[in-house]
Amino acid sequence: MAGLFTEQAAVYAAARPAYPKDLFAKLSALTAHHRRAWDVGTGNGQAAIGVSMHLNSLLLSLYKAASSSISSCVQRRDVV
Repeated sequence: MAGLFTEQAAVYAAARPAYPKDLFAKLSALTAHHRRAWDVGTGNGQAAIGVSMHLNSLLLSLYKAASSSISSCVQRRDVV
């Protein structure tokens, strides 16, 4: 089953709706510091892009079988 998503990762990333921009601003307002966060199970990284706009650094992690998902996401210097 994991291979099925691997083949569709780019299509999924292109078709999935974006998160509302104000969602991440509201989440950011809940914390006093904006140094670093860890996105556990980031998938294709779409939410990570919005979160990274409010942080100094964002660390992503995902399950090895889902590594094709991250290759389909937008690359940014502040997201590792």
